[in-house]
Amino acid sequence: PLSKSDYIYFFELTSAAMEELYIWNVHSKAFDSYLGRHLMRPELSFYLRRDFSNLKELCIADENMNNSMVNTIAKNCRQLRCLSVSSAYVTGKHMISLTKLESLVARECSIETEYLSEILDQLSLTHLDLTANRHQVEKTILQSAGAKRLQRLGISDAQDYG
Repeated sequence: PLSKSDYIYFFELTSAAMEELYIWNVHSKAFDSYLGRHLMRPELSFYLRRDFSNLKELCIADENMNNSMVNTIAKNCRQLRCLSVSSAYVTGKHMISLTKLESLVARECSIETEYLSEILDQLSLTHLDLTANRHQVEKTILQSAGAKRLQRLGISDAQDYG
């Protein structure tokens, strides 16, 4: 198995060629699956500073994810088509900078209606999942012309999620 420093070196060498990346927390311990192993991973900010010029799909299930990190992703992942995040600190700010985004899964997030309206109007989303969002988004979705492009929509009340 690779040591953490070897893993970081390997990751830095391969990040520009990656097309998919999944990062998540398991039982309060951080793991990464790119190598097909479960290794203690570096801090989330380590990943976001890499060159991901070919990355098309990114899934981050980390409670520390926030709007600033979404902004960094928008700058470093210009080809991103699918983003999946799960964090109460993600409000939708900076998401319109992900100009090629087609699928947004933001479960247990805090997507605000003003940002959701921009996302629906300015991005060509075909899939939107706001399951357990902390704000009521139904009215915004119904009023947006961009919602007509959606082929899949997932929404539910966050009341049971804290």
